[in-house]
Amino acid sequence: MSSPHSAEGKLLKKTSLSVALAAGLALAAASLLTALPASAATVGSATATFLTDDVENSVVSNDGATIAYSGYSNADVWLLDTATNTPTVVTDPEADISEPGLGSFSPDGSTLYVPDYDNGDVVVIDVATATVTGVLTSADFDGPWLSKISPDGNTLYVVDYTANSIVTYDLTADTSSSVISVGSPYYMAMTPDGSTIYNMDYYGAIDVFDTESGLITETFSGPTGIFFGGCTNADVSVLYMPNNSDELYAVSLADGSILASNTTDLPANSENYSCAVSPDDSKVYVTNDDIGKTGNVNFTLVRTPGIITEFAADTLTLGETYEFSGVAYTQMMNFYNTCTAYVAGYYGNAQTFTVSEACNSASGAALANTGVNAIDAGALAAVLTFGGAIIVAIRRRLALK
Repeated sequence: MSSPHSAEGKLLKKTSLSVALAAGLALAAASLLTALPASAATVGSATATFLTDDVENSVVSNDGATIAYSGYSNADVWLLDTATNTPTVVTDPEADISEPGLGSFSPDGSTLYVPDYDNGDVVVIDVATATVTGVLTSADFDGPWLSKISPDGNTLYVVDYTANSIVTYDLTADTSSSVISVGSPYYMAMTPDGSTIYNMDYYGAIDVFDTESGLITETFSGPTGIFFGGCTNADVSVLYMPNNSDELYAVSLADGSILASNTTDLPANSENYSCAVSPDDSKVYVTNDDIGKTGNVNFTLVRTPGIITEFAADTLTLGETYEFSGVAYTQMMNFYNTCTAYVAGYYGNAQTFTVSEACNSASGAALANTGVNAIDAGALAAVLTFGGAIIVAIRRRLALK
């Protein structure tokens, strides 16, 4: 089975093209100086170092104690203890994890359910021991990728990417109970009472799924573009959608109307990936998985700080741009208490982002790069002098269907 990010899939494809360039030192230096907006402020008070890459999915437990990270191109799921800033890789004795998607915590945070695209099932993880304890299987699973769990913890809703469907799985009976077709799924949100699920199409459409009837009651056309991720306010009445054309939209989930937009202030010529809303619903923070690498130096060796961009939630007016010294290539952002979030990068690491009590301003001390994002001047010099060449990595996304 191919990955949802493979050439055979209809999601994005990630490729790296390595090119040897002579006399690239001046070009690389210029890139390192200009990769970030001049106004970016460095923030963060702790960095969790992951020994992995491809951190594309993250979900936080209801109590904020644990954040789970996963990515399709590695067979790891990581659990980050937010109290101790300690990430732990999940023990997988039977190698049940292959291409993990977006998981769901049980309401009490004790269990994590992770759809596995490659194996066509859902992996069950005990959070306390960080160990795979079982697998949920169903003939209705083809390429499960996203999931949400009901507030009572009895029902798991699994978005199947390959089949373009939502599968309702009864955890009490250990079997799937219904299947409904949806558009090309890439993000899903559930209302706090569990009555409605919103499936965001890769191309911007929004399916409204009534969990009681098991039916799609409406489909909103939504804004146009390619959408890798989204986020909602606390009561799940507004969906914020950044697209890869440097645009941000606020969409009413009552009728699908566009409440606000910003088509000019997101970082240009880059890939705005996902977002998070502050717990007081006042701010929207957009991650960007092109800023934080250079176009002239292989980003596995040299990475500049990543950024998030802040917008007023009601008007989408541009606020601040924040820099993360320990996280290149920002992908996912999860608030785990009133005003503190972790921002994770595609190539590993997650760094804290703390805003004021009113969630209107940011603070934090500058950090040195750590782990997979770090390289010192001596190592850089060695890279640039080896063979007189610089390896250029160009990461491309191709929207395929």
